[in-house]
Amino acid sequence: VTKIITGALFAKAMETGRISVWDNVKKFLPEYPYDDNTILQLLCHSTGFGSFSCDIPRPSIGVTTDEYVRAICSAAVRDYAPGTESRYFTLGYTLVMAIIERVVGMDYETYAQKMLFAPLGMNETTFDMHNVSPENTILPYNRDTDTYESDWCRRPTGDSGLYTTAPDLLKFGIMLNDAYHGRENPVFNRPQAH
Repeated sequence: VTKIITGALFAKAMETGRISVWDNVKKFLPEYPYDDNTILQLLCHSTGFGSFSCDIPRPSIGVTTDEYVRAICSAAVRDYAPGTESRYFTLGYTLVMAIIERVVGMDYETYAQKMLFAPLGMNETTFDMHNVSPENTILPYNRDTDTYESDWCRRPTGDSGLYTTAPDLLKFGIMLNDAYHGRENPVFNRPQAH
């Protein structure tokens, strides 16, 4: 679910006119190791990266987005030519999150709350576990330890870590459907390309 939210927030950032899916990643992330990837390739998992993301630990609260981006970029080694195939690269969405933060000048949670969650009335949706009501939240389940996990010590990333409820997701889904069909909605100022 988090990646869909990141995609919607990117589309919202595109409304500023300061960013496009065709922009080069390095334009916004100078530390990015390659100069031939577009943001669209990050969104479509076609940057040339495979599954190296398993080797990079999830960032704790004390780690900044910039530090995490540098860790991703320093470990990034391509497995194939960009744009020639699509391989799941979850950390690409964290890079998109970092681009969004740099373009809009806000941290991810603040931007998500202001531009998406609050306008839709998604009051039980957050990246911050301290803001959710436990009775309305389903936590990730670990089959190996037979326990529910919480990311109390994790910071938001663009690829995972969103906490929400079914009613909030329904509000998001209705907005996406309305945006797709060019209908007025509380998030997008004008219909987005589809």
